Amino acid sequence: MKTRKKIAILISTVLLTLTNTLSAQSAALIKTLNAEQITLLENSKKTIKENRKEFKSLLNDDQKSLLKNKSLQKKERINKLKLTLNEKQLSVFEANRIEDKESRKAFRKSLTPKQKATLKKENEARKNNPNKAAIKAQKKQISAHIEARKKALGI
Repeated sequence: MKTRKKIAILISTVLLTLTNTLSAQSAALIKTLNAEQITLLENSKKTIKENRKEFKSLLNDDQKSLLKNKSLQKKERINKLKLTLNEKQLSVFEANRIEDKESRKAFRKSLTPKQKATLKKENEARKNNPNKAAIKAQKKQISAHIEARKKALGI
């Protein structure tokens, strides 16, 4: 289970590490994903949603308001939230962090050297792209491409 920042990090790492721009390389990379890789991504996405829902159900109103406090930066919100977590919440948080880390590791392990090189290039481009609104729209398009690829593979 992750707070919003952790969820965002995981999503960008697993699903959208593929790319944040729809360049020809990105489309080519998505087309090269095999059924196992797509399944890994989908399972990871499903787990993230389930973990987020479970974790949020454990939070009290004060903790939820901390997450919604836009006057703080995301990192500050996460750090303040961590200070308020009880033992059960913290153990669930850490267990999900480890599960997410293992999921990302399994996906990275499944990539070919060519896919890894393409991802590295795309991540560099993402880091240097200041237009977040465009990135968000592109993420949706990438998800649509992944869905189309799943259908093509019969997953």
